[in-house]
Amino acid sequence: MSKSAFDFAKHFINQEYDHPRNTFDGNMKLQKMLYFSQLIHLATKGEKLFEDNMYAFKNGTVVESVRQRYYHDTTRFIEEASQSEMNFSEREMESVLLAEQIFGELDAGTLSDLNHQQQSWISCFERSKDPFHDNFYHKEASIIDVEDIKALDLDSIREVIDAFYESTEESDDAEVFEIVNGKKFYYNPSEIHINEPILEVLQNFEGEESVYSIYKDESNSYVIF
Repeated sequence: MSKSAFDFAKHFINQEYDHPRNTFDGNMKLQKMLYFSQLIHLATKGEKLFEDNMYAFKNGTVVESVRQRYYHDTTRFIEEASQSEMNFSEREMESVLLAEQIFGELDAGTLSDLNHQQQSWISCFERSKDPFHDNFYHKEASIIDVEDIKALDLDSIREVIDAFYESTEESDDAEVFEIVNGKKFYYNPSEIHINEPILEVLQNFEGEESVYSIYKDESNSYVIF
């Protein structure tokens, strides 16, 4: 059963993907991380990551319930996120981590520009415009149908995913990274798979540096240095 978008929003907040925090851009980036995670899960797993409605607004796709909560109640939302416990399935975590690896380092404006290239957003946003009043949109008409996403956008997101995997496979030693609590953890994806147990260890890691590497030693144990 799909979880709420709030569950994934809390995860992204804990990983500081709402940067710069408590700003318009921070909220926008949070929205785009939710959106692209949804696309990735649909493209790779054939199912929705979360059930919440997504809307085609001027600055791109938003989960309106999460957007409003972040806008009106940022401090308590962040506190609530910091106290939440992850309970994602391996399939869900794979999609979330892939979204972070592909889109996590991009700023809100760049993510919004990429969102504006998605055909389901374009068609839905145009449909929501009021023909008699400029700059007026019908909210209910702006709800994006998942079937439209499947028909119009999954091929393009699969191309992005394939390009990402090709870039990481160019060298057996190619490293990617995961950002956890503001710290970067580099690792070789051909040797290490970041799953929920490993991510939990990284979340509890209390090192004072901002960048670390993860590798397996001779006993097949994980080492962070």
